[in-house]
Amino acid sequence: MGLSLRAERSIIPDFDMHYRLLSNQKIQRKFYRAIRETVRPGDVVLDIGTGSGIHAIFACKAGARKVYAVEETAVIQLAKKIARDNGYSEKIHFICGRSQEIKLPEKADVAVTYVGFSKTLRNLQDARNRFLKKEGILIPSSVEFLFAPVTSGKVYKQTVDFWSRKKYGINWRSFRPFTANRPNNALFRRADFLSKPQRFPRIDFKTALSPRVGWKTRFRAGKTALLHGLACWPSFQLSKNVTLSSDTQQGSQKDPLPHIFLPLERPIKIRRGQNLRVEIAIYFDVKNLVDSVWEWSVEYNGQRFKQSSFKSLPLSKEILTKLANGS
Repeated sequence: MGLSLRAERSIIPDFDMHYRLLSNQKIQRKFYRAIRETVRPGDVVLDIGTGSGIHAIFACKAGARKVYAVEETAVIQLAKKIARDNGYSEKIHFICGRSQEIKLPEKADVAVTYVGFSKTLRNLQDARNRFLKKEGILIPSSVEFLFAPVTSGKVYKQTVDFWSRKKYGINWRSFRPFTANRPNNALFRRADFLSKPQRFPRIDFKTALSPRVGWKTRFRAGKTALLHGLACWPSFQLSKNVTLSSDTQQGSQKDPLPHIFLPLERPIKIRRGQNLRVEIAIYFDVKNLVDSVWEWSVEYNGQRFKQSSFKSLPLSKEILTKLANGS
């Protein structure tokens, strides 16, 4: 009997991902500072998606009495060895499974998870409801988004127009409508912004989450250029004095977090001083199919683009029918 795709993913650890996480000193130093600032001696800590166990060990160093480290992939076996090698096996209790499906023997004073917007929301909302003490603390505790219209032929070519031309004598154009509706990670420089970034209202993880969050705004173009799409980036509040966000001034490979690029179906030329109308919405846990769906629309000089990451999913008619029927 063959293994399911989910089971196979659970068996094979993504060592490249763990290398990237551990080697990013900016991110880990900020988590270390936030955990030391938050965890008090004797606290019970829940580490969701512990991975290599680094944040569980940080919590032990901060004085936690017990850490419940939850991980659904096989890397948990290595995390146990790391905890033992560093003298923390008595304090860290590892639980293999998804955080939404487990039970804890006691409530936690602090719950921590790595940042990845939609999964962070889902995991922390569930942890708040089931595992956290009334006065417990979440790491991160909130997030706010910043948005800006951007011009970058390089990023657009890599993420969308790559599929517009023949390669190896093969026409790949059928990919393009899907990639044009797909949010992509990208790195933008300050010079790529066509307007000053705007901050949108903060989402507090300790309050009930709406299945939809949305924003409307206008941007005034600061220069004449081709508009390729929107850049957005989250700013996570890890603790009272620690924030984790992209460095929008430099956009270098050393930034803690990349930007998210929401492309237009085709670039348009905008002129300095003219306004763009922008609407953005995020839907969560859509039909149990994806963690989130992004929708974005841009209006300029009578032209309107309305796009959705749902359109980036190459779903068959059978699956679409099942979703429409709620099955």
